[in-house]
Amino acid sequence: MTVSFEAPVLAGSRPRAQQILSTLPEGDLSDYVVELRCGSLIAAAASFADEIVRTVLVERNAARLEVGNVSDQEFIDYLKDRAEFYGVRDRLEFI
Repeated sequence: MTVSFEAPVLAGSRPRAQQILSTLPEGDLSDYVVELRCGSLIAAAASFADEIVRTVLVERNAARLEVGNVSDQEFIDYLKDRAEFYGVRDRLEFI
């Protein structure tokens, strides 16, 4: 199954990431591909990227996190860095 959520225009904090993540189904996400749509994203902080990767891939064990329509190279780098740090880079894709 796939579940999607939209990144805000300015993604600057862990609490904001937690607020957005609260829209996902509860519990284990191992049967889900989680899609983060970034069409409106202008800028994001490293803490936002860390919270997304840690929650979706590490704590909730999603099969994959797909990040789409992202044009902010710095945010891409933040996501890759955090995925490497947590050892889940193989489950992070950019579409």
